[in-house]
Amino acid sequence: MIEVTFQGHWKSRQKKSATSRDDCVLRIARPMKTLVVFAVLLCANLACAGDATDPTLDRLSKVDIFAFGGIGYAGTISRGERDYKLIFSRTSAEADFERLFAVGNAQAKAYALVGIRALDQKRFTQISRSLRNSKEEVITESGCIVEHQPFGALLKRIAADEFSQYSSVRPTRS
Repeated sequence: MIEVTFQGHWKSRQKKSATSRDDCVLRIARPMKTLVVFAVLLCANLACAGDATDPTLDRLSKVDIFAFGGIGYAGTISRGERDYKLIFSRTSAEADFERLFAVGNAQAKAYALVGIRALDQKRFTQISRSLRNSKEEVITESGCIVEHQPFGALLKRIAADEFSQYSSVRPTRS
């Protein structure tokens, strides 16, 4: 009878130990799972923060029309010109215009070249050299007139400093 009691006690204790072990694993696994999920989300967030996009630069890189001054019947300032002025007023303007030139469409490249010309004439000459005879079309607007101009023709106007009046606010360096 002692043996039975001992075995019975031992068996119930063994069963209890296995259940306790499973409970212990579950108690540890749940917080670990939460910790792993939190760590993955944190890493993803940090990765996204490193690739933060600039909404102004993104918008200007896809601009539909190259225009300075009042356009349309109401003579409003284009979204492209407003974005250009925002970028031009930054201390990082040169780098931002270089990036815009690299990633933007034809209209964006034209805005970038106006900014680069105003900030660094030598760099403008280097970049624009390959585009002098370009036949790529740029959509421009002046007043109520919308035109499709060859990039080379617009580049001559940029080189002639036709748009310098729109680059009057110089970025300050820290």
